[in-house]
Amino acid sequence: ANLAVQSVDELVSQDVANLANAFAKLDAGGRAGQELLLQLARNAKLSQMEPAHLAALAWAYARLQHPEAAPLLRAIAEELFSSQGFHRFSTQEIVNLLSAF
Repeated sequence: ANLAVQSVDELVSQDVANLANAFAKLDAGGRAGQELLLQLARNAKLSQMEPAHLAALAWAYARLQHPEAAPLLRAIAEELFSSQGFHRFSTQEIVNLLSAF
């Protein structure tokens, strides 16, 4: 987690989603994990993320009940409403995203 924090700004959106999802699945919300997830949330380029990545990212933060979950979910919702991005989502991706809320 410490190494990933140092290079978080170099990660592409799929890496951000995969890393957050892996930490959530492992229930790795320790201090280093929390710091990594904080940095990922602050550096996530939501407008560039594929629907599956947005859904995975939202689920990961909600699963870990991370302090940045609510602001991140709000930012995802605002991004999708402002860009009318819901049309890009499959039914399954919408279900996955909504499960985070």
